[in-house]
Amino acid sequence: CAVAFNGSGTRAVTLDRSGKLFLWNTANGNIHFHQQLPIRRATAMAYAPDGTEVFVAGADKRLLKIIIPAAAR
Repeated sequence: CAVAFNGSGTRAVTLDRSGKLFLWNTANGNIHFHQQLPIRRATAMAYAPDGTEVFVAGADKRLLKIIIPAAAR
């Protein structure tokens, strides 16, 4: 499993062992967005400085760019 927080700490993204990415509201624990990714394990995750994208480095050497929908930011 992997986790990354946005710059203000109000959102977190996680990647579970099945490759599902979840975006959480850290204040109340609600899920705002989810997406199945084509990887099962991440070595690192990071938010873009403006909070519009998340980058996921896969254990298989791929780097994925996930665009966060405006309503979920």
